[in-house]
Amino acid sequence: MSKQSKGLYVIVLIGLALLIIGGVLVLRGERTKERTRLSHLYDTVITDITDVLRVTVLESEEVVPVTYRTGRTEAFGVGHYRTRIYFDVEQLAAVQHGDTLFVRLPQPEVAILEDETRGFVLVDVWSRDLGTNLIGPRLSTQEENAMRLKAVEEARRRVSSAENLSRARSEAAAVLADMLSIVPGTVIVYTSPFDALPGDPDRVLMPKKRD
Repeated sequence: MSKQSKGLYVIVLIGLALLIIGGVLVLRGERTKERTRLSHLYDTVITDITDVLRVTVLESEEVVPVTYRTGRTEAFGVGHYRTRIYFDVEQLAAVQHGDTLFVRLPQPEVAILEDETRGFVLVDVWSRDLGTNLIGPRLSTQEENAMRLKAVEEARRRVSSAENLSRARSEAAAVLADMLSIVPGTVIVYTSPFDALPGDPDRVLMPKKRD
């Protein structure tokens, strides 16, 4: 092979090497851009998820009859409550692995709110002591508050059933699945707060670090 041919051969090899290196760099650049684009997209997705969870609430009304006894005095009352099962979005967990977003729903929370108009009604107070009945049996403020608390706890027990909490998780997961179906990449939603997210994520999106 002549020196001129060898020189041309070397130039061709160098050119091919540069093309390959250039192609690799371009591919890496495109992949970096894609990861950056997905990261920005997933940030937006997390914001949308928290907004959806804030309004994903199961509401109901509970009428709770309750009895109370202190000494020989007894009482009967009825509490009227508005109840809510909701999600604390600050407890949402989300991590990113490449083009996959893993989201874990927090534990559903239960709120019991006394109805503004009907509230708690002390219906009747009576005593097994004749003398007390003659002067009119009464409950102290502390005893009536204890009776109210008993009604609230009974309302909470009803609402916090496994069936209601499971329904809240299922409805939240269904809403999220519908919303996330248009998101590129892969989004996996865990409905149980006890499910472990994959370790060593590229990014932790939620919960957000506090300053």
